[in-house]
Amino acid sequence: MKVLETIFLWLNIQKIAIIIIAILIIIFSALSLADEKKVTLAFEEVPPYAYYEDGEIIGFYPDLLKAIYKDSGYKVQMKILPPKRSNKWCEQGIIDGVVGIADGVITFEGEVFSEKIYEASI
Repeated sequence: MKVLETIFLWLNIQKIAIIIIAILIIIFSALSLADEKKVTLAFEEVPPYAYYEDGEIIGFYPDLLKAIYKDSGYKVQMKILPPKRSNKWCEQGIIDGVVGIADGVITFEGEVFSEKIYEASI
């Protein structure tokens, strides 16, 4: 009888260990997903800078952002939004930034402008 009790105890310990390992795997998987580095950027639909083609966002800005973030470890999510909505969402923290053309007009606090990256004339 003592042998059977030992076997049952051993099997219960194994089951408990498996359950604990499964719980730890789930917790660490959730933490790794939460730690995923991502950045969400928006731009206005203005060909050739950014536009939809076959359901995909393409153009100068998406190509530039893909090149910039290629080896950064960040996943880049891009959205095409109207300017007012993208500015509002950026202020609210829904998106991380707005990429676009500006004429030196600051539309919301915290805006940062870069030097010219491209110059075109008509």
